[in-house]
Amino acid sequence: MTALPQEIPLPPDALMVAVSGHANHADFARSRINGPMQMLKDLADAGIDSAKLVDVLDFGCGCGRFLAGWVMNGSKMRLQGCDYNPHLVDWCNRNIPRVKVRVNSFGQKLPFENDSFDFIYLISVFTHLTVEKQKLLISEFQRILRPGGYVYITFHGEYYYPTMLPQVKHGEAIFLRDGFLIHNQYLEGRNDCWTLHSPEHIIALLKGFVLLKHFHSIERGPTDIAAWQDSMIFQVVP
Repeated sequence: MTALPQEIPLPPDALMVAVSGHANHADFARSRINGPMQMLKDLADAGIDSAKLVDVLDFGCGCGRFLAGWVMNGSKMRLQGCDYNPHLVDWCNRNIPRVKVRVNSFGQKLPFENDSFDFIYLISVFTHLTVEKQKLLISEFQRILRPGGYVYITFHGEYYYPTMLPQVKHGEAIFLRDGFLIHNQYLEGRNDCWTLHSPEHIIALLKGFVLLKHFHSIERGPTDIAAWQDSMIFQVVP
């Protein structure tokens, strides 16, 4: 039986703030319904039949915005999640039916077996991690994805250049040289730490994957997936 929206409560304000930086109940409630629907559309636009995605991982699931949305939308996918914050993990496991959420640790092997998933998505995760951690995660994704599996990732794209580049001394020059820029690296994993990527740098990071689709926020506007962030869909090379 499909869970009704009122059967999955909104997270406490403190958890919403920890994940999204705000506790706007209306925005959070809307995005957890509309966000998964937008992701299904994006997958279809990339030529992917979502009906064939059986085992799905929400990496960096936070307080379960998308996990709750999938359940309330009646998804038949087998859903799992993980997050480094045990308080968020505990809330998800206690309040969202049909999902299993685990704690993961920065820089360590993910708590999943090889070839466990058909699809992994990361919403506003690489936006708050160092490139070193991102490379480790990509290697782990190759391990836990099945041959031909997919990754959906969001990142700070062109929309954010005017506001983020000036926040770092010589930020534009560093970004042009390296293809990425990080602010407050010592606060890694928190909202106050952000990483800016060029599309070319994201593609280079995902060695062993082929890019299927790039959704530019400056062209389509904000979505309930990750506001003005760009999205890319990759397929692991079998």
